[in-house]
Amino acid sequence: MIRISGIVAVVIGLSGLFALPSQAFAEPTDIEAKLKANVVTKKGGKLTIDRFRVCRLFRPKELGGGVTEPFQVKSHAEAPADIISRDNFVALLTEVGINLRVSFAKGHIEGMTPLQALNALRCKLIDAPIGAVDFEAQIYMSKDGMQLEITKTATGKVDRQTQLWSQVFGQ
Repeated sequence: MIRISGIVAVVIGLSGLFALPSQAFAEPTDIEAKLKANVVTKKGGKLTIDRFRVCRLFRPKELGGGVTEPFQVKSHAEAPADIISRDNFVALLTEVGINLRVSFAKGHIEGMTPLQALNALRCKLIDAPIGAVDFEAQIYMSKDGMQLEITKTATGKVDRQTQLWSQVFGQ
């Protein structure tokens, strides 16, 4: 179980950050190629993921409905390849993304269930940003733990959370 607290209240639009985007396979594309494509790169002794997304937050109909304007998120994650397996790198980033997605949506729309919150933020992967991004998220992992850094680019406000692995795994 990964514990992400404090920072998520300020994380606007970052849920789904490293998890699979809900809309990624919705358009007619070569799904087989998408499924076979590598997301993680290994270079210079580091595992990395770099992604760009356009996102919108959808309020459930039973809570009044509505949708936000689109916003862009740039995400980057890296870890030394000699301290974490590729599988664990992806698994940890997916858990962080799911936690951020639920926390963000619940923080902006009162009364949502966790399942509603999970589905409220919809993101589409894009190859490159369309002009300036609205949010940047970075996750760094080391032998001692991980750090999550969120930047709201319009204001330059940076929120950072650092945790030891023992905190991340609740030990």
